[in-house]
Amino acid sequence: MRPPRAADRVIVGAWVLALGLALPLTAQQTRITAVVDYLAGASIYLAAGTDQGIVPNDTLTVFTAPEGEAVGRFVVLSATATRAVVEFLGAPFPVTRGATLYLQPGSIRRGAAAAVSAAAERPDRPARGRSPSLHGRLSLEANAFESTTEWQSNELESVTRRFATPALGLRAVAADLPGGFSLNTNLRALYRYSDPEIISPAGAVQVYQASLTRTFTGVPLYLELGRFTNPYSRFSGTWDGVLMHLGGRGLGVGFAAGFEPERGNQGVATTLPKVAGFVTYDVGDGPVRYATDISVHHVRPSDDRPDHTYAGWSQYLRVSRLRLGSDIQVDRNLETDEWVVTRFNATASLPILPGLEVRGRVSRFQPYRFWQLSDFIGIRRDQGTVGLHFWRPGGSVSVDMGAAWLEGGARSYTYSGAFSLLRTPMFGLDWSASASYWSQGTYSALYGTGGIGRAFGRTLTRASYQLYRATDADFRSVSHTGELALSIPLARSVYATLQGRVQRGDNLQTNGLFAGLWTSF
Repeated sequence: MRPPRAADRVIVGAWVLALGLALPLTAQQTRITAVVDYLAGASIYLAAGTDQGIVPNDTLTVFTAPEGEAVGRFVVLSATATRAVVEFLGAPFPVTRGATLYLQPGSIRRGAAAAVSAAAERPDRPARGRSPSLHGRLSLEANAFESTTEWQSNELESVTRRFATPALGLRAVAADLPGGFSLNTNLRALYRYSDPEIISPAGAVQVYQASLTRTFTGVPLYLELGRFTNPYSRFSGTWDGVLMHLGGRGLGVGFAAGFEPERGNQGVATTLPKVAGFVTYDVGDGPVRYATDISVHHVRPSDDRPDHTYAGWSQYLRVSRLRLGSDIQVDRNLETDEWVVTRFNATASLPILPGLEVRGRVSRFQPYRFWQLSDFIGIRRDQGTVGLHFWRPGGSVSVDMGAAWLEGGARSYTYSGAFSLLRTPMFGLDWSASASYWSQGTYSALYGTGGIGRAFGRTLTRASYQLYRATDADFRSVSHTGELALSIPLARSVYATLQGRVQRGDNLQTNGLFAGLWTSF
């Protein structure tokens, strides 16, 4: 293993120093601001992720104003640095695309670790004398899309493509089964029509989770069998196998063994057997909280690919309104027999004044290309961002700037800003707008969007406009997009969503329609 370079020592030293400086601070925990990017049945896509403290399997309390009352809760299905997919936890409430929500995280790994140390917090915890029960969410949706592209060669040519995707989604928990088990399922069946036919196969069943879980009350033990995502490690990915974790809040240890599903269609495969061991530590649940996990993984392919060994360490610290987080992954490069940092993220959110905070992030990404037989380590990408976020009960404003470097390539810069006004005195409207400008050499791109929304009881409506412009030394492309969205309650726990989208540009025209119906049971 090579000795750490000076840059690595600086990164680690700065992180340790930041943790030390964080401990004396106390204040009220701030809420995370997130814009709803997209709605797909019961799934809600948010423009906020692990950089803001949202992590998979966490719970989020939802507010429609920075200091308002809670309207409900989300559970986090998946999250990247800047995006998260969530679903309702408990009774649903109106949500529309483009709306600004304010989120307060619960505890990382709440869905698993808290089941051991505080079983009352798990609604699906088996209890003596309780009969089996079933609860979840069922969605039926259809997405239709048409695009027309034009370009000039010897003569003007035009190509039109049409797509339609009806889908049925189910996320359910059957609790209190014989033997004290619970069955957890999350799947989606869809048909993908295309004209001309370019998608194969047209039909697919995507299984994200299908597992049996049990929490043993005599000992702090959590067991999971089937297809699952490891809730104790951010580096494990998806498994077809078994997981055991001993310990609740505080110190815990565990292991997982099984196979990695096919990446293209989530099918069952036996070509990538893997094992992992991990240690977790989670303490505090008030103004001060710290959580960390360290894991080691080994994949031994049964085909021609070589073994893959890697390790990961993640940590999260919250001291009132101050939040710090980091992830680091190291992979063993078999060609050089060295350990390489393939992934590093460090984030910070520092309060300055009431309602004002500074946010920053540095990252490094150098992917390990497991599918290759040689030249495993990809091109490195470094990135840094810093910004200010200001909020009040009636709205918020944020500005950010960042830079990115590709190994051996040019440097790019990004400048962005956003604002929102909530429940304005006149007509009770919600206003929001954002813009982002990106440049690299002679190439630049501008994206801007603005929207207006209005609630009529439990019915939500929203209209938005988007501008996209890209330019180069001898190239220019501009497009304009309009959207309308409507969320209608049909019954106490049944909602319908309708969205329409029209885009017109120099060389591209698109029309889209989404219709969804979903219910909780």
